[in-house]
Amino acid sequence: MATSGPGQGRNEVPTGPTKPPSYLLSSIFVTILCCAPFGIIAIIYGLKVQTRWSSGDERGSVHASDMAEKWMYGGIGAAFLLAVAGAIWWFAVGRFNSENVNY
Repeated sequence: MATSGPGQGRNEVPTGPTKPPSYLLSSIFVTILCCAPFGIIAIIYGLKVQTRWSSGDERGSVHASDMAEKWMYGGIGAAFLLAVAGAIWWFAVGRFNSENVNY
């Protein structure tokens, strides 16, 4: 008895590779809400995903998707670090300025 492989005898149509995510919408939110320089770079890479996919460059499209994701998360991390540094600065220096001191 012969064994059948995956998809044989089920009338399945083989599918090609799927387009990687562009992270374009989330990159726009990162640009507006978190850190503009990181978000702008993420938007540029997000736009490259579609153009490279349309031209048939699958590896380039996957690379652009990975870079857009990295820059997007980098912008979120940078905003978090700036918020923490600002809070530390406020607690260490900002509360004790000369206007709040009672003599």
